[in-house]
Amino acid sequence: MMEEFKILVSEVLTPHASAILLDPEWGLPASKRRAKNAGLLLAYEKTGYDKTGPGRLGDLLDHWSARRLKEAGADCVKILLYYTPFDPKEINDQKHAWVERLAMSAAPTTSRSSLSSSYMKKAWTRKGSTSPRRSPRP
Repeated sequence: MMEEFKILVSEVLTPHASAILLDPEWGLPASKRRAKNAGLLLAYEKTGYDKTGPGRLGDLLDHWSARRLKEAGADCVKILLYYTPFDPKEINDQKHAWVERLAMSAAPTTSRSSLSSSYMKKAWTRKGSTSPRRSPRP
C-alpha cells in the first residue's frame, strides 16, 4: 500500500514539481513513474538517529551507499545531519568525518583525493578556523 501511495503521489505531483524526495525502501517504483522534468532525491538515512551516543549521528540505510543510490537513478542523495555549534569539538569532528565518508563513497575514484583535500575543507571550515560552519538555508 505504501508503494502504491507513493506512485500515485509521484504521478500526480511531479508534473508540477522540480523534484521529488523518496526513500529507496518504498519509493523506487514511484521514482520510475515521475514526470520527465522532475529530478529525484533519494534519502540515505533511516528515520531518526543513533541514540547510543551523543551528537545525534544519523543511521544510514543498510545495503545502500551514495553510489548505489546514484545508480538507482538519484540526481541527488539526501542526508539529514543534526548539527549544532554547541556540540563538543570531537562530536563535530565525528560528523565531519561521517559526511566526508559519504561524499567519498559517491565520488569517482580518480577524484577522491581532490574531493577530500579541497572541497571538504572549503565546505567545513571558515577562513582561519578549524570548526565546521553552518551552511545558510536556501
